[in-house]
Amino acid sequence: MVRLWGAIILCLLTGCSAPTARPTDGPAEVPPPDLSSRPFGLAHTFLELVQKDQFKQAYPYFSDSARGRVSEITFETELRSFRTSHSQELAQARVLTEVIRGEKARVTLGRQTEDPDTVWTLLFARKGGKWVIVSAGGGPFGPHELSEEERSISWDL
Repeated sequence: MVRLWGAIILCLLTGCSAPTARPTDGPAEVPPPDLSSRPFGLAHTFLELVQKDQFKQAYPYFSDSARGRVSEITFETELRSFRTSHSQELAQARVLTEVIRGEKARVTLGRQTEDPDTVWTLLFARKGGKWVIVSAGGGPFGPHELSEEERSISWDL
């Protein structure tokens, strides 16, 4: 009995404890998700290009059918005009929301205000495994003008 008490006292004095599991060599934190290939990330990059007057780099974000409706020259001219008349609005714009349903998505851009006129909408579709802008409306893009193909798709997102 004396030995048992001696062992208990020795253990308490030296900090005996049960063996613990060795930590793994994995990351200390879970990295954030990569949004760059999602409509949210693509819209963010698109907006940054427009804000920096890099219209030629922004134009290819549109689908072939969308580029067929608006030439690169018209796209650039309209955005330059909007940038001149709404520079502060464009400078303060950011991605506000993203809704994805299957092979289609809606992303809203603009300023965080209650005024619906400051919100623009980009409609995306996944084509060939890649998201592309099929339609844009509001702000510098004016009202939505959907193609026959886009009208056949339900955009109730």
